[in-house]
Amino acid sequence: MNIHQALSGIAQIRQQIDRAESYRGFRSATTVFSGVCAIVSGTLLIQTGFCELVFPQADETALFLAAWIAIACVSLLAACAEMFVRARRDESGLVWRMHRNVAFQIVPAFAVGVTMTWLLVSHNLMHVLPGIWAMVYGLALIASIEHLPTSSRWVAAYFIAGGIVAIAVPPGSIVGLHLQMMVLFGVGQSALGGVLHWNMERADRA
Repeated sequence: MNIHQALSGIAQIRQQIDRAESYRGFRSATTVFSGVCAIVSGTLLIQTGFCELVFPQADETALFLAAWIAIACVSLLAACAEMFVRARRDESGLVWRMHRNVAFQIVPAFAVGVTMTWLLVSHNLMHVLPGIWAMVYGLALIASIEHLPTSSRWVAAYFIAGGIVAIAVPPGSIVGLHLQMMVLFGVGQSALGGVLHWNMERADRA
């Protein structure tokens, strides 16, 4: 066996280990946190008109877009911070490799989501954004399903089916859009957090 065959064999073994390992980058705490953020933020936006109070001259559709992108960024930063801390504690480098593998799987779906958002906003089709975002997120979960508990596929199905319903039954107001976001992402992310806790973190402590 020459050096190239040996390196190739090591690379194949590493790939098999990566596939066999359940991905621990998605944690129940940060996932539920994002769901709670969606519910609490949506409630504040509906009940207090926070954005309108802070930016009284801004268009309500622009405020909807800015508010929910900001909420998504907060949730993403919380998840990334937890991933970074956990990866720093791992001396083998396996966690970093799994982060990279999952990123390659889900980034295409999110790139499509960003593109669709731009296209829909530019054509004044804001009312379908919650449904599109939910479907894109569900597809991202399916793309990374090999690294998640098997029951995560039901959560992915919830996002996709919920997204279809949200598009088929468009709300008649901005309040309706906020409610759709709360139901889709508040409930969906909380459910995903429960799945992660029950099937992965609870098992790890057993």
